[in-house]
Amino acid sequence: MFKLRILFLICLTHSFVYSQQTKVSGRVVDAETGEGIPDVRVQFQYSKIGTLTDSLGFYVLQTYYATDSVTYFMPEFTMVRKAVKKDQEQVIDVRLTESVMDITEVTIKPPDEFPSTTLHKKVIAHKDANNKEKLSSYEYELYNKIQIDLNNIGDKFKDRDIVKRLDVVMDYLDSVDGGKTYLPVILSENISQFSYKNNPKKKRELVSATRISGIENLQLNQFLGEMYLDFNIYDNYLNIFQKAFISPVASFARNYYKFYLEDSMFIDNNWCYKLRFTPKRTGDMTFEGEMWINDTTYAVKTFKAKLSPGANINYVQDMYMEHHFDQVKPEVWMLTEEKMILDLKVTKGTQLYGFFAASIHPERIL
Repeated sequence: MFKLRILFLICLTHSFVYSQQTKVSGRVVDAETGEGIPDVRVQFQYSKIGTLTDSLGFYVLQTYYATDSVTYFMPEFTMVRKAVKKDQEQVIDVRLTESVMDITEVTIKPPDEFPSTTLHKKVIAHKDANNKEKLSSYEYELYNKIQIDLNNIGDKFKDRDIVKRLDVVMDYLDSVDGGKTYLPVILSENISQFSYKNNPKKKRELVSATRISGIENLQLNQFLGEMYLDFNIYDNYLNIFQKAFISPVASFARNYYKFYLEDSMFIDNNWCYKLRFTPKRTGDMTFEGEMWINDTTYAVKTFKAKLSPGANINYVQDMYMEHHFDQVKPEVWMLTEEKMILDLKVTKGTQLYGFFAASIHPERIL
């Protein structure tokens, strides 16, 4: 059985250098009197991102998640919509006129697409804004712990005389649900500092301490360097054990996945929607699982997945993983916890070894 626990300690660099933000400011006044109107709702259209004008009618609206227009709404006044230029700073002053109630015929039409499709399109549209690589730089300290456990030793193993005389072995024998016994065979730990720079793109990991102990003749050291899943959920392809899997957040994901909108609730004070995904075809390098999507930024809050039927990775019989994200700064989402479980089968000569891997990667933001 193969247990793996990884801790991330993230320290974001001095300050975040924001890029590609849209900033709109100005004043909203009464078209008849010219006086500023307080408490006007200023909001990016088709978005929950907005603000209210102050007592003099002034406002400032700044975000990564801009749409192509801003609406200005106040009861008893006609709503106004103004086009904006994304990723730029601009001043837009608005004059509101009193509205005249005029009821016209209303036609209700069925939606053109499923709600799950609409939600997934918004996730794709906001990928760049939610991707941590939009930052000019960031860095964190990574503590990586990997434990590999043999899971097919059998009940008779404990009854052997030589095993009974080895107190250290007997102390470490453990069992999982169902009474299946496993034995830790390899323990690997390391501490490293990871840094990222955007322009030019550069990743660097500096190992400051490392330790490996246990049985090494099982030839499992090849896995130790691959157990930390350094992939980005917003990339189109996720590289796992040198295999390219199609991300459910890929720009073309709907060609490979079916999506289902199933639930909504608060997660860590964030209102989120549950988006379940399944592969359209067997044999594709895909996953099946679920994502919880934040309702305002459309960032991935949690990601839970296992290998889809037919997906093949050498030595890996099955795999399950979780990623949890937090908004550590305004409009900045970072990975804060990762879990992974692997079922491995490795052959040495004529002997088949079975291993089980459980990993936990909690990240604590400093």
